[in-house]
Amino acid sequence: MPGPLLYRPPPRWQFWAALGGAIAIHLASVGIAAIKHEPPAVDLSNIPTATVEATLQPEDQPTPPPED
Repeated sequence: MPGPLLYRPPPRWQFWAALGGAIAIHLASVGIAAIKHEPPAVDLSNIPTATVEATLQPEDQPTPPPED
């Protein structure tokens, strides 16, 4: 008759491999996030000029017809 099935924990190398992989992924993501790209210089010479027409007095609105 075979002996009882006892719990056997996973080998230690699996734990250390998983921990090392997690640290490597974390360091890679921090390294990628640390890369700074210079935005291209904005060319302001092609911006059209705008004309603003301001009035101090509001225009008269027509009175709506009375409702029946």
